[in-house]
Amino acid sequence: MKFVCETDLIQKNISYLQGVIMGKSSAPISALLIESTGTDSITLSSTDLTIGMKIKIPAEVEKGGKFVVPSKKFSDIIRKLPPRDKVTAESSEENNKMTLKVSKSIVCHMLGYNINEVPDIPVLKKDNRFEMPQKLLKDMMLKTSYAIAKDEIRYALNGAFIEEDKGKISMVATDGHRLSFIEKQADSKGIGLGIIIPSKTISELVKLLGEEGNVACYISDTNIFFEFENILLVSRLLDGKFPNYKQIIPRKFEGIFTVDKAVFTQAIDRVSVFAYEKNGGMLFNVKKDVIEVIARSPEFGDAQEIVELASSDFDGMEISFNFQYLMDVFRIIDSATIEFNVINSSSPVLIKGEDADQINIVMPMRL
Repeated sequence: MKFVCETDLIQKNISYLQGVIMGKSSAPISALLIESTGTDSITLSSTDLTIGMKIKIPAEVEKGGKFVVPSKKFSDIIRKLPPRDKVTAESSEENNKMTLKVSKSIVCHMLGYNINEVPDIPVLKKDNRFEMPQKLLKDMMLKTSYAIAKDEIRYALNGAFIEEDKGKISMVATDGHRLSFIEKQADSKGIGLGIIIPSKTISELVKLLGEEGNVACYISDTNIFFEFENILLVSRLLDGKFPNYKQIIPRKFEGIFTVDKAVFTQAIDRVSVFAYEKNGGMLFNVKKDVIEVIARSPEFGDAQEIVELASSDFDGMEISFNFQYLMDVFRIIDSATIEFNVINSSSPVLIKGEDADQINIVMPMRL
């Protein structure tokens, strides 16, 4: 195989593969498959057995073929090539080497891998699908991923749950203490039953998805494929049963109050200096027109701040939260005011902004 490619172009595209190449992998070898796709492009592909990715890059292909290189070493040398130049790559089956040349001064000889040792990336099957703007899917992932469980014990909670109903795609994440739900319109063809996408896949997609154009998503029994621009990303789906989140979302409330997000966030941030360090616990005393933000540390002292409520329909209640859980919710709500829907001091609290398609649940705590 022999091809010529602009260094800027291959550097940009190899960076998209960093999450697969540089992360933890259960694959036997960290390999990158380079193959020609006609006379005007090449494809770079790699997998860590959780995520696989193929990227198509324009190139002048003089001789077709395939060659497998160590992914990290290839990525390292490509990133260090001079910009605004061209790299010529030529592989030899006889000595199992790929030669990289830039101008007349840079020559690298890289040993290859046996192509039969490289894990295969699942083949795309365009069956069950949904499609939506890249920006919208990215936003849905950003607004739910904070609630994904970090421990590996509850395996089914280590990702985001996606399902389709009547042309709408729902995305849900929970770690047992909080839950985030968002629902948006999509062009879908009856994907029906829910799937769980791993946290790592969501992290990679948030980095890759752009502000323009659509992403097409295809679902098989064990994988989900994301196709956008020149990228095909395939992810293994998580096994296990996601909890019935609809039973967790409260429907009736004893009281509702709203508060200015910026003012409330700043107050919590200040008072949190004295929050109980073991669990981040803080007390919130909701009154008719104000909310008292209170933190007490047995080691360092206490602090409190009074914040005016924008609106309230009940006289008051004392309720405690891990303050960091509230701050995580505030970060992903775009509106200027936040609405708290409360049952009592021990039941789930529903928090939302102006977007009716997005809700967040936070469990109170005992201090």
